[in-house]
Amino acid sequence: MRRHATSFYKEPSEMRRHATSFYKEPSEMRRHATSFYKEPSEMRRHATSFYKEPSEMRRHATSFYKEPSEMRRHATSFYKEPSEMRRHATSFYKEPSEMRRHATSFYKELFIKEYVEGLELAGLFFAELPQVDADTNVMLDTDLSLEELHTALMSLGNGKAPGIDGLPVEFYKSFWPIVGEDLLEVFRDSLQKGQLPLSCRRAAITLLQKRGICKIC
Repeated sequence: MRRHATSFYKEPSEMRRHATSFYKEPSEMRRHATSFYKEPSEMRRHATSFYKEPSEMRRHATSFYKEPSEMRRHATSFYKEPSEMRRHATSFYKEPSEMRRHATSFYKELFIKEYVEGLELAGLFFAELPQVDADTNVMLDTDLSLEELHTALMSLGNGKAPGIDGLPVEFYKSFWPIVGEDLLEVFRDSLQKGQLPLSCRRAAITLLQKRGICKIC
């Protein structure tokens, strides 16, 4: 209790200085402290009015738990056993299938989309957004052309792999006369179905080892 009370100050003198910061003289602090009571005995009686005995004070402090074991059980309520807590904190996955399952679960929870249904709020939000004119809307609804796809491809930066096959953008730029028509057919089919092919929706997660940190490999 004393350690908690002095946790904000490094030295007891700092605590006393803070306690007396509201008053210029110690006599003024004593006069304020006893202003509620006419006699010092009345002050002591009020301080101990909540508990008749020190044992009663301790009983009140531990009133949330009947036994010390219950307090420990509450502290470890997230785990059934202390051994489970240690296993959770220091768990390792040796099998590739377990590693993939754990990585997938972690990033699935990390990037999950939080959906809050509110039609009135959605209507107000979309009402304030700018809208395209009729001519632009007609142009956007037309089929994707080979020229548009080629322009978009040439605007991509080099040195990046667009899929898990590892083929960089330079590959598609160099072999555009060969793969252009096939790529256009893939994107047109994706626009019609509303989603890209499964191979375009997959990603590869690679763990990069940092020097001097990983000692269990």
